[in-house]
Amino acid sequence: MAAVVEVEVGGGAAGERELDEVDMSDLSPEEQWRVEHARMHAKHRGHEAMHAEMVLILIATLVVAQLLLVQWKQRHPRSYN
Repeated sequence: MAAVVEVEVGGGAAGERELDEVDMSDLSPEEQWRVEHARMHAKHRGHEAMHAEMVLILIATLVVAQLLLVQWKQRHPRSYN
């Protein structure tokens, strides 16, 4: 029999308290996994936005580096070659 365990993943101390108040000894292994999975998602909230920001920084850096190389080749061909 599958049971659904709802764990509120809210911001702040109240959400963290609710995650800690779940009694793991009374849960089945599948329910324990779900609670741990919810805790992992709460811990890593905002991670996707950080990765998107890192990709944008990488693309901007590559564009600037390419522009600098083109300018160097145009202005100083001997040292470039």
